[in-house]
Amino acid sequence: MRSVSITEARQKLCPLLKAVDALPGRKVGITVSGEVAGYLVSAKKLDELEAKARQVARSGRPSIRGTIELVGDLDAASGSAAAELERMALEAWDAR
Repeated sequence: MRSVSITEARQKLCPLLKAVDALPGRKVGITVSGEVAGYLVSAKKLDELEAKARQVARSGRPSIRGTIELVGDLDAASGSAAAELERMALEAWDAR
């Protein structure tokens, strides 16, 4: 991401708009006193972001269903992790 000062953004607004329009995924940060205060994005990207926000708002909480696949025996793994944690805690206690 490219960042420009507010002064530079005022001077080069037309070229900056053409740059973000040419590459819809691109954004330009606008800085005020050295900190990003906003972003310049293409109209297409803004439309996509707003549509996604409306979809999430309509569906309530965003869902992570289907984004992870658990494999193996979780009970065995959790028991093994608990035993390892206990072993490490006892070793740390004995080392004191």
